[in-house]
Formats: sequence, structure tokens, C-alpha cells
Amino acid sequence: METMTIGLDIVKNVFYAVSLTSHGKITKKKQMKRSAVLKFFSNIEPVTVVMETSGSSNYFAREFQSLELEVKLIAPQCLVTCPRKNKNDYNY
Repeated sequence: METMTIGLDIVKNVFYAVSLTSHGKITKKKQMKRSAVLKFFSNIEPVTVVMETSGSSNYFAREFQSLELEVKLIAPQCLVTCPRKNKNDYNY
């Protein structure tokens, strides 16, 4: 079984989750509302969740850790912005 990583983009009301294999291949993309995030993560096998640090990222990190998921927070300065026009993290 491969190690899975889920990149979670936290926006105000809509969250984007992108699942990656250990080789960097995208396996699944999911868009969900804030109220569905914890339900989604409670129904999956243990994975690593990677998020950009923001106001609500610490709350979600604690909730994910209580679900026995590994959480990694990344500073916004360390992220690469999307170089193309009209692109976001989900479409990139």
C-alpha cells in the first residue's frame, strides 16, 4: 500500500483536497464546504494532510490529529504561487 498525501487548500467557505501518491501522481480531487471537511477526513484511512498555515489551519490540524492523521503545516512564504492567469490551486 502506498503512502497517501492530501493537500488541503483552506479558503473561506470552500475547501479543496487533492490526493497524491508517494510518486506525486494526483489520484483524486475533491471540492467541499467547510461543514463537510471533518466528515470527509473521518471516513478515510490514515494519511498525511498538508496545509498552508492560516487562521483556521491550527484548528483543523488539532481536529485531524484527533482522527490520528499526520498533519504538516507549511508557511505561506514557502509556497509557490500559480504563475498563470485565472488559475487556482485546484485547477493548477
